[in-house]
Amino acid sequence: MGLKNVINNLFGSKEENDCMKVLDMLDSILDEEANPAETQKFKEHIEKCMPCYEKYNLDKSIKELLRVRCNHSKPPAGLVDSIRLQISQSGRA
Repeated sequence: MGLKNVINNLFGSKEENDCMKVLDMLDSILDEEANPAETQKFKEHIEKCMPCYEKYNLDKSIKELLRVRCNHSKPPAGLVDSIRLQISQSGRA
């Protein structure tokens, strides 16, 4: 095993580190909460990295499907009031 392989096994390759950083941004990218610099870095990375591009497209598709399917349904009666009550009670503990 070469030195490069040993170092990559111990510390991870630069590509793996870049992928980890980019995938950590995925939710903020999909929710359009990332700043312009993060968005640009993300776009540049997925243009070159097929696994990250595929992960982005999968997560984007799932999020879009959930948005479309859940957009027209209303929460069960009393759910909102129940959540508000639990939140107010948790602040008193």
